[in-house]
Amino acid sequence: MVAPLWAQVDSNTQDLGIMRLVQKAPLLSAQGTPTTIKSEAWQGQGMSIADLLATLPGIQSRRMGGMGSLQSISVRGVTGNKVLICLDGVPLGNGANSTVNLGAIDLNQLESIEVWKGQVPARFGGNALGGVINLVSKRGLKKQANLLLGYGSHHTGEAALSAFGELRDSVQWHSSLAWRFSDNDYDFLDRNGTEYNLDDDRWVKRRNAQYNELSGTHGWSWLKPSHTWRLMFSHAQEQGGSPGREDHQTKVSGFKQQWIQPRVQWLSNNFESPWQHEAEINTRIEKNILHWSNRLDALGYSYGSMEYQESGSVDLRIEPSYRLVYQSQDHWGGEWHLLAGHERLSPRQYPETDAQWKWDLDRSFARSAWEAFVDPLSWLSLNGIYHIGAFREHNPGGILQTTYIDTMQARTDYLWHQSAQAAMGFGAKNSPLRANISIGRHFRIPDLTERYSTHLGILPNYDLNPETGWNFEAATAAHIHNTTLRATAFRTEVNNGIVYVYAAGFAKPHNMGLNRTWGLELSLDSKPTSFAQFVLHGTWQDPRNLSAPKHYHNKLTPNEPKFSLSAESYFKLPWNLELNYRAEWKSTLYHDQANLMEIPPQDNHHLGVSWDIFTTARISLNATNLRGGDYQHIHSTYPTPGREIHLTWNQKI
Repeated sequence: MVAPLWAQVDSNTQDLGIMRLVQKAPLLSAQGTPTTIKSEAWQGQGMSIADLLATLPGIQSRRMGGMGSLQSISVRGVTGNKVLICLDGVPLGNGANSTVNLGAIDLNQLESIEVWKGQVPARFGGNALGGVINLVSKRGLKKQANLLLGYGSHHTGEAALSAFGELRDSVQWHSSLAWRFSDNDYDFLDRNGTEYNLDDDRWVKRRNAQYNELSGTHGWSWLKPSHTWRLMFSHAQEQGGSPGREDHQTKVSGFKQQWIQPRVQWLSNNFESPWQHEAEINTRIEKNILHWSNRLDALGYSYGSMEYQESGSVDLRIEPSYRLVYQSQDHWGGEWHLLAGHERLSPRQYPETDAQWKWDLDRSFARSAWEAFVDPLSWLSLNGIYHIGAFREHNPGGILQTTYIDTMQARTDYLWHQSAQAAMGFGAKNSPLRANISIGRHFRIPDLTERYSTHLGILPNYDLNPETGWNFEAATAAHIHNTTLRATAFRTEVNNGIVYVYAAGFAKPHNMGLNRTWGLELSLDSKPTSFAQFVLHGTWQDPRNLSAPKHYHNKLTPNEPKFSLSAESYFKLPWNLELNYRAEWKSTLYHDQANLMEIPPQDNHHLGVSWDIFTTARISLNATNLRGGDYQHIHSTYPTPGREIHLTWNQKI
């Protein structure tokens, strides 16, 4: 959801808050202008991160079920595995899969979300084909605590507790825990796999779709006169069912995921010096397990008399980094970001036999990004970013099963690539009218499992090259009284796109994709009176697949509409009540590259009311998907929930 109102945090940030936080909106800058969505914007709304982001212009979302299901986004026609998703600046994707499942992230753990669609700052590595989504964990700056409780349709519930305090003047701490669950037993129309025979259609309940997640974020800060030490620890554990497709619901198959992410950070505190230093060591351990029963679910391949099976992987990463920032009083400055790391991907399965997968994949890397900016004139600013990365991938050999039991040959590969960005900003800092132009070249290194396949039915391709691409945007923004207008023309292009080619029941990745998208984003945010606000976001785009195969050439990119619009309205009512209405529209889109699986135009509507009890509590009642769930093409059927009701109590302690 786009939050109701704008609130200024700094000169380069668009901050979306709630109606109580009305301030003049900041405009554009050559250093990039992120959109920051604050937690007040989604609390009590019953939304996921993908739903929230999809209300912004240029962003589309796709979900494959209810709470906890696979959810992803695309940005300006660039698919999710090319969008950099970070938690507190640390990338969440791993060597097994760079597409982050946004459905697995609890919004109650976040303080804000930063969205960079054009430029990618050096602090994020200065390289991302589809921009950056940075999820910022809760961190308190004063003594307080907050409790949130919610319950809704399909036995869906949530509970979150966060607290912030000081042990003494120089030691601060923060901690938050969140729990959410759902049966996801919503009704849907099962068409039994027959598109034109309506006699066998029937309404059934989604089964084996239950979901449960417990997550937390904790941190301590030690403030010294010359520096600050920070220790942060994030973790999550989730499990649920894998319900399958519309016409083939499973019974017991499911998944488990666990991850922990400890971080140690050191920051200099010499604010009189133009030089600031930051050093950090980040580690992450992630375990993913799928389980199924062959006789009950008819999933996977049968191994003799084995019935119950587990298969998955463990990913271990360690990433030290250093950041140097220079900020001059003479309107110029820059920063240098150095990041190195090592990642190991190993299999996990049950039962363990010689016929199972036995392999390890390693990736070591070193990356460096430089960013410089200068304001030569009061109305002109310039910015440039350069990034270079070197990668070493090592496969010590092992046993895997792609088409049959085979031996993985040991090999070592070396890759390197570079990216660059440039931008110009126009307009004085406090001018009500500003504009900018930016262009950038980026790349994405293939996932380890794309080059060295470890999946059944998928062949490896050791010759895969990095995906490359360009993005361009020209934007203008104006703030007149209580209204902000924005217009952005953009063009994105992805070359050497990785496409899976299917033959004889098997698939193999190849560098043969070429996608090009151009379009226009328009935004209007207006508060004509003290008790009402209106927000409109529209996207017009032409997302084209220009790959060589004639069956795909000049077709629309899958899951990308040519037109989308989101509208929001907020009204402050007597007795501390607030009413909000949201709606989304999408034009025709397709689920496949050949444009055969057509999804007709869709619209959806949501209604909510909130009541502020004194100044410490808020009760919210929201109804989402008032017209029912999303339309599903019969050959790509993962039913989503229809109408849902959600009640939330948010209490400051």
